[in-house]
Amino acid sequence: MSGLELIGGISALISIIDASIKIYKGAKKDLKLSETFNTVGRRLPSLSDTLQTCKQFLESIHDSLAADVCEALDKIIESCDESAEKLRRIFEKVIPGVDDAWEKRYLKVAKSLGKGGKVEELMIAITQDVQLLANHHAVKSANQEQDAELGNIIKEMKSVKSSIPEEDNPGMNFNSGGGAQTNNINSGSGQFIANNAPITTQNFGRKSQLAIEYAHQIYDRDPNTWIIWIHASNADRFEQSFREVADNLKLAGRQDPKVNIFRLLSTWLSDKRNGPWMLVLNNLDNAEYLRSSLASHRTDYDSREQSAAQPLIDYLPQSRHGSILITTRSRDAARKLVEDGDIVPVEPLETSEGVMLLEKKLGESINKSQVEQLAVALELIPLALVQAAVYISQRAPRSSVEQYLKQYQKSDRSKSSLLNCEGGQLRRDHEARNSIITTWEISFNCIREIRPSAANLLSLMSFFDPQGILDLLLHVKADGKNERHRQGIRTLQDDFRAEEDKEEEEEEEEEEEGQSDLNEDNEFEEDVKTLRDYALIDINSDGVTFKMHALVQFATRKWLEIRKELEEWKGQFVQSLYRAFPQTGEHENWHECQILFPHVKSAARQRPAMKEPLEEWASLLHKAAWYTWSRGQGADTEEMSNTSFKVRKKVLGLEHEDTLTSLAMTALAYSLQGRWKEAEELEVQIMETRKRVLGEEHPDTLTSQANLAWTFQSQGRTLEAIDLMRQSIQISVRKLGKEHPDTLDRNRALRAWIAETGTTIKK
Repeated sequence: MSGLELIGGISALISIIDASIKIYKGAKKDLKLSETFNTVGRRLPSLSDTLQTCKQFLESIHDSLAADVCEALDKIIESCDESAEKLRRIFEKVIPGVDDAWEKRYLKVAKSLGKGGKVEELMIAITQDVQLLANHHAVKSANQEQDAELGNIIKEMKSVKSSIPEEDNPGMNFNSGGGAQTNNINSGSGQFIANNAPITTQNFGRKSQLAIEYAHQIYDRDPNTWIIWIHASNADRFEQSFREVADNLKLAGRQDPKVNIFRLLSTWLSDKRNGPWMLVLNNLDNAEYLRSSLASHRTDYDSREQSAAQPLIDYLPQSRHGSILITTRSRDAARKLVEDGDIVPVEPLETSEGVMLLEKKLGESINKSQVEQLAVALELIPLALVQAAVYISQRAPRSSVEQYLKQYQKSDRSKSSLLNCEGGQLRRDHEARNSIITTWEISFNCIREIRPSAANLLSLMSFFDPQGILDLLLHVKADGKNERHRQGIRTLQDDFRAEEDKEEEEEEEEEEEGQSDLNEDNEFEEDVKTLRDYALIDINSDGVTFKMHALVQFATRKWLEIRKELEEWKGQFVQSLYRAFPQTGEHENWHECQILFPHVKSAARQRPAMKEPLEEWASLLHKAAWYTWSRGQGADTEEMSNTSFKVRKKVLGLEHEDTLTSLAMTALAYSLQGRWKEAEELEVQIMETRKRVLGEEHPDTLTSQANLAWTFQSQGRTLEAIDLMRQSIQISVRKLGKEHPDTLDRNRALRAWIAETGTTIKK
């Protein structure tokens, strides 16, 4: 990184900010944006001016800047550029278009950006980065007036009204998939829980609520404390949360594909200069993966660093300025992490507490005797109590505690169809009480009557990983239909439209489409509201993802199975995920793949029965295997690629190219794990099949040859590798050309192998 490159980076940053200014100034006069939007728009020119001053100063000293200074400044510019581009995208999507729909457009794009996607939050991030840049010791370009202006902008942005209305009972919501939380927090009473103490419970949701309450108390005592929430239900969620925390903290090096993300965050937590923190590991019901090493599920660490042998638990720092709180449903899991004396069991609710919970949800003007009967009937399980209370509230005055109790007892006698379908599995789970199933069934039947589309939405959601269901995955099917419809309209009209009429008609068409999209969004939000009102789902604090209890998902799927609708909805789930998952597992797609991967793992356990969904399922597993292979996760790659191969072999045949592609990925998985002989056997089979089916000069055949050559070389059979790679290169030069990327890559490998063996090998 040079001084001139820094100047270029600042110029690009100025262009992005100026583009936002231009969009804001070009807004229609009758567009009534919120005061927060207008404040951001008015303040942007100050940032542009400060950056211009900084650029001019750097132009005079760029030759004298040290390499480490350039690197530090580049990181600031990169961070600022990311926030500025998000703000520009919001302005571009929100300000033009139908005047009275700007708020809907803003909510949609802000959700797509995730945490920190509000205009005021982005403005703060941009201003802070500009402040860091202008006041860097090597720059010091901001004058006193500009420096004061930057401080005023940050102060003003922190005091403006939120551009997105907050949820009821504002406060800190941790269930966001991970992330550093320093929001305003409401205080309240709660049980004190010692540092590094697991909370164990046999009651739905109580352990997490106690952890949240304790975090509130910690923050009230010291608002400078970092509260970091990690989803710890499995290794994939654990790693995803660590990466999201690193993103939120903007840790240097987090985007390096080879970085040990666990060590990176652990190092940050261990540095007392970063301040006090509390780390919450939620739903750690299986502690075994914490005792395994990185190498056990990330083989790309094997050859690079000794820390690959460290168990994941070693990356949880023991620090005087930090604490770790673990929630788990398993006492056995807790005992593997701490001594018995450090475990805080969460006892079941007392009858008085169950009554108090119902009264809080229903109000005090109710028959307390009936409330107590209902609480006892629901076995004092919080999730069942909440579901019953919201049902009664939603149906009032047509529903009462007495009526619900009668309905519950009636349903309780007839619900064996749901409970017996799993061959007793539900009863074997000590948490799976009949009361949950019954309250779910009462609520679900009501929703089917008043809003069938919301029941359909819950049916689709029941197949995903329960902790981070993205709203975009629930829109995929509808969006696909809309896009095909739009393309059909454009094709027919383009055939007959006069050139001079195109622009006007396209604008009208876009407005109609925008209104149609808006109507669909409104319907979707109403469905979400219905499901939330009945306590069947909730929204994570990032505003983009949903969460639901695993037992609610189970009950929904069993209901679908009984009514022979399971496979239909499973097919829609697979189709949604298949369309959303990137086509390749290359590095530029890692972030998107990482977010979707827990849902792929859920899909891998739910094989469709129908032919078309089964083919998409196999393709989804292949795409996911590509991602895990590029991340060095050999075991996952082998499992998914092998499953994909078996399905494709049965459905498409052994010689179909998709089948061979899945088989090739299995060979790569073997190579990743050092199982060279197994990889060689498959690669020979693939190469010979492609020669026979596609021909010796087909690009896929050449790729098979090159892969086999690499396997030879990895086994120390360098002469055979050189001979085979030469054959591949000769045909590649003739068919693809000397400058084709594949030809160049193979030539580089060949030269390296020849250099290793010495000068006795003739070219």
